[in-house]
Amino acid sequence: TKETFDKIGGYPIGFPVAEDVYFIFKLCSISTYIGVTCQPVAVYRIHNESVTKKDKLATQYNNVNTFVHMKKNSNQFSKIVKKGMKKRLQTARLHLGYALLEKKKHAAAILAVAPSIIETPSRQSVRNLLSIIVK
Repeated sequence: TKETFDKIGGYPIGFPVAEDVYFIFKLCSISTYIGVTCQPVAVYRIHNESVTKKDKLATQYNNVNTFVHMKKNSNQFSKIVKKGMKKRLQTARLHLGYALLEKKKHAAAILAVAPSIIETPSRQSVRNLLSIIVK
């Protein structure tokens, strides 16, 4: 409803990628009922002229920046929504690391993934960082 849309601050603008994910996280943060379906409900197509296709490295940087911004503004998120958001940030950092490795920017890749050790301390964070270091 328009009331819900206004309550969560509308659709986030100023993000070249992942603004739809940001919107969904904001919506989940105030929802009292959230369901999960294992059936496909949509098709996501990336066309050749999309931002995602044109510059993969910039897309990964923008993806991380969107999730970092989301994390800074996640005070209203429930514990489970925050956990999901942190996991997505961890994954975004790893994808950025791999994109940097493709460009032969090994040190930058390590620096891109390393913050996950502090943001989401876990074996997975260590594995992600090691996967970048040993490449």
